[in-house]
Amino acid sequence: MYNKILETMTAEVRTSLQLERLRETVRYVTAHVPFYRTKFADRGLDVDSLETLTDLQKLPFTWKRDLREHYPFGLFAVPPQAAARIHASSGTSGKPTVVGYTEEDLADWSTAVARGLIAIGADKTDLLHNAYGYGLFTGGLGLHAGAEQLGMAVVPVSGGNTDRQITLIEDFQPRGICGTPSYMLHLSERMEEKGLNPKTSSLQYGIFGAEPWSEELRQTLENKWGIRAFDIYGLSEIMGPGVAMECQEQDGLHLMDDMMIIRGVNVFPSEIERVLLQQPGVTPHYQIHRIQRAGLEALELHIELEVGTAAEDIKRVICHAMKTECLISVDLVCHPPYGLPRSEGKAVRIIDRRTVSEKKFV
Repeated sequence: MYNKILETMTAEVRTSLQLERLRETVRYVTAHVPFYRTKFADRGLDVDSLETLTDLQKLPFTWKRDLREHYPFGLFAVPPQAAARIHASSGTSGKPTVVGYTEEDLADWSTAVARGLIAIGADKTDLLHNAYGYGLFTGGLGLHAGAEQLGMAVVPVSGGNTDRQITLIEDFQPRGICGTPSYMLHLSERMEEKGLNPKTSSLQYGIFGAEPWSEELRQTLENKWGIRAFDIYGLSEIMGPGVAMECQEQDGLHLMDDMMIIRGVNVFPSEIERVLLQQPGVTPHYQIHRIQRAGLEALELHIELEVGTAAEDIKRVICHAMKTECLISVDLVCHPPYGLPRSEGKAVRIIDRRTVSEKKFV
């Protein structure tokens, strides 16, 4: 597992977290993207309309034509200057669809890919041969960054130049490979043409996607290469490769949960909640405020005390627990009993108090 807390949470906690993140996303885009503000207004929807995950069916669709009609940056939630990277489709059927990533987006993306790699049995000591295309296409850079975050060494070969790829596979002895399934088939056939047997290579697993492929093609690739072939799914409109991936059980694809990154530390609200609610004298009501201080992001943790609990006594204990178990420092704000707002639906746990220019996500 890449993160034990996140990946072993109960279905109830996971559902609550997903709804919380959904509401946070809707709240942000309707505030900062006129297109979505109009879409929601036309349907008479707002954040309070989302009381359960089944309310997803109320949300308006975003169509490919919407992305093209707002080319290039009309659907960005922050100014293009705030983006750290921009990817786009090929545009072969019209204007390309453009997606922007801030530094936080790229970190989240890399973590999602790293989690997928762990799930298939990849190890930080592995060498990964990356035959996905690099450039505006998200595949190459997406797998590259995730593998590096896990600690793997990456050979950034990109697509094409098949004979050179074969040479590198023979000489570098990678344990894993990633690319499109059709190219992997071509690569194996070219090896056979050269009198080589793909099964004798060092490869043990492959990560294939970016195009539809069948179970029959999976069997073909596994038989030709003597590897286990894993499916990876992604789309640029959400993130790129790593949105979902198989694990070693290969009984469907796992969708990756979101997180916050505070000063380089992965922070999961559910983990904060777990630590917080272990402390005596604290009610289950709390809020996590994302703030900016001296150019750095910080967290204010607002908690509610039970009757008879002294704020000074609890502050030291909770701050120490957060530092020890969540690896983060928090500014703790204590409220008296019933001092935090209640919700008739799902509680709003995360409040973003950063200004638009300080936000790092698109």
